[in-house]
Amino acid sequence: MSEEHKVSLKGIIVPAEMNGDFNITSIMISTDNEEDYVIASDAKGGELFKHLREAVRVTGIVREEKEGMNIIDVQDYEILDHL
Repeated sequence: MSEEHKVSLKGIIVPAEMNGDFNITSIMISTDNEEDYVIASDAKGGELFKHLREAVRVTGIVREEKEGMNIIDVQDYEILDHL
């Protein structure tokens, strides 16, 4: 069972996965300490697709999947001018 905890992260929104047509299918936040968190594909997380390659601060619940990947369920976010 994965452990969940609330966090606030600063980083850049970048593509996580693309399909065969090179369309972005999932995104992640790459933090300033070089950790990556895949953004859950829910309504709030989906809003961040329009902010690719922008600096953000996100708040949400992080869980670690069995493959070791961190997933964040975004509860709130703020677009930043810079990191």
